[in-house]
Amino acid sequence: MVDIKVDIDVKQVKRMMRKLNGLMPSLVVKPLSAAAQMIAGIAIKDYTRGPRPERLGRRTGRLAQSIYSHVKIKGRDAEGVVGATAKSKGGFDYPAYWEFKGRPPTGPRPFLVPSRDESKNKSKWLQMFSEQFLKQFNKMMGEFHA
Repeated sequence: MVDIKVDIDVKQVKRMMRKLNGLMPSLVVKPLSAAAQMIAGIAIKDYTRGPRPERLGRRTGRLAQSIYSHVKIKGRDAEGVVGATAKSKGGFDYPAYWEFKGRPPTGPRPFLVPSRDESKNKSKWLQMFSEQFLKQFNKMMGEFHA
């Protein structure tokens, strides 16, 4: 019988874990940003264009141009945000109007929620998040060994 001994430097592992814990928000920023950008892209491409009354159709392009995405970091939490800021010259908030209320007889024609749901149903954003997360994680692990 042959045995080999495998030693782990517990102090080094603890240092790595502390560093990873502190870097967790930055580890997920790129993947969250990529997922949010994908959802914003779906909203712009598939929901602010298209046949009425199911989709909004495009008139001025103001709504599509106002769709944004970013990542918010609060302490150890990070969240991707997708929204729209378009307002009429009179200050009317028409992204909220179309997302939640709409006009009779068609009612609301949401564009943000279905974009998120479509990407989630196709597992696109989860796959993208996973790939980007692993890329960032491997990059950080390489820095530990350097």
